Amino acid sequence: MTQLRGFLSYSNTDRKLAAAVKAYVADLGVYCFMAHDDLGISDDWKQRIIEELQRMEVFIPLLSKAFKSSDWAPQELGFAVARADVPIIPLSTDGTVPFGFIRHLQGKPLTEPITDALFIAPLHRRYPRHLIPVLIARMAAARTFRSAEALMEPLRPTFKDFAPSEIDAFVEACIPNGQIWDASLCATEYIPEFIALHREKIRAERLKALEYQIDKRRWYHEEDPNAAPPAF
Repeated sequence: MTQLRGFLSYSNTDRKLAAAVKAYVADLGVYCFMAHDDLGISDDWKQRIIEELQRMEVFIPLLSKAFKSSDWAPQELGFAVARADVPIIPLSTDGTVPFGFIRHLQGKPLTEPITDALFIAPLHRRYPRHLIPVLIARMAAARTFRSAEALMEPLRPTFKDFAPSEIDAFVEACIPNGQIWDASLCATEYIPEFIALHREKIRAERLKALEYQIDKRRWYHEEDPNAAPPAF
């Protein structure tokens, strides 16, 4: 899985929250530089931070009163603003709202637990070809009905943007995993919506199997009811 380079900007008081965000977005294919974790003992820390700011592809500031009064965090924010190609995802730890050059952006409270809703929209707007395959691969590993529904739900707004390879990958993730195609919301809402958008682009034999499974709520066995589940 390819990874985007992220940069976490935060005050020292929010170090634990920053670590939690770093771990969460790693599952979305974003590796975030976090000074407390990633600076080595002998590093020129100032130069390293500048290099990471120059290379970053996503900037995530954890806004707080301590962030605003920090000597460094607002400077990192200013650097990010100057990078027009970099999406900024402002999260608030104490109700502090975006300020200065990012006051026009919609910030969000940093929820506990952290959820996809904080990151999916801005990542999809800037990096759809990165995000969609990551979300499909994550969904493919679902092991319960509930997790399948939860992992397909953030994909739903992106269905219309799927490339042909992503359409194939989605279908191949759904057909062999009964936790996906037999999950109630997946079978009755999400997958039918996907099929309606992409019917003409789905290979006929795969479409037949997928529609059979969500309609009959059992494995597609051709005409042999005693056959084992398909090994796709």
